[in-house]
Amino acid sequence: MIAATLLAPIAYYPSWLLSDSVSQGGFLSRFFTTDKGSAGRAWFIWVLLAFCVVVAIAYRFTPDLMKKLSWSPKSAGNLVFVVLAVTLIATIPMQVFLAPGEWFRVAGPLYFPASRSILYFVWFLLGVALGSADLERSLSRENLRPWPLWLMVGALGYGTHAILSIGSHSANTPAWVSTLILAIAFSFCCTFTSLAALGLARSCFRTKWSPAEHFSENAYGVYIFHYGFVIWLQYGLLSQPMPAVVKFLITFSVALTASWFLTALLRRTGAKRFL
Repeated sequence: MIAATLLAPIAYYPSWLLSDSVSQGGFLSRFFTTDKGSAGRAWFIWVLLAFCVVVAIAYRFTPDLMKKLSWSPKSAGNLVFVVLAVTLIATIPMQVFLAPGEWFRVAGPLYFPASRSILYFVWFLLGVALGSADLERSLSRENLRPWPLWLMVGALGYGTHAILSIGSHSANTPAWVSTLILAIAFSFCCTFTSLAALGLARSCFRTKWSPAEHFSENAYGVYIFHYGFVIWLQYGLLSQPMPAVVKFLITFSVALTASWFLTALLRRTGAKRFL
């Protein structure tokens, strides 16, 4: 609610200032009364809430649901095979029949990317399955040991997807074939980079570090607030004669620090219940 009514308009205002609509005025009224309004980057929060509601309702009628859903992969091969297979099944049909950039509107500011809706839900269920089991066994260092190889495969998938996305493929290739290859590359990238990230964390980060602990406590708020800082910083730097990499470093560092500080500050108040 806060993201849709307060944070999103603040974040989208610079984009509106650079659009042709600025001469017509009435930014807020147009934002809230047309189909352009959205919750910004916080769209994923309501999607997660919806997933939680679905699982909670199912759990209400099937109390042993978590036990039925629990899954402990027996090996690294078993883990990556299941995750990749589920990702491919959830991704390919949706991307073949739906436009990649198409968003579906439920009501008001409640949007979600249509072609990835099933993928998000099955990954949520994978999280439920792994979390219902013994995580120390399911995501053990042994099961995640091939993470350097997975990282390379994920990077290959990302590179393939990037090349095809900008149209660097044969003009004689049918559109559905290109879409299929894109969906497969996307699935490989998601699966292997995500598992590699878990493997990297399990392998390298074994001791507590206070700055990392503090950031972890405030990460949710950083996700909610960073978007406004990023857009306003980009808007402010747009006319500055600086190299793009300098603008990126300024925007990244200031937005991260500002959203982190704001979250830590709010967590000292009653907002801690939500952040």
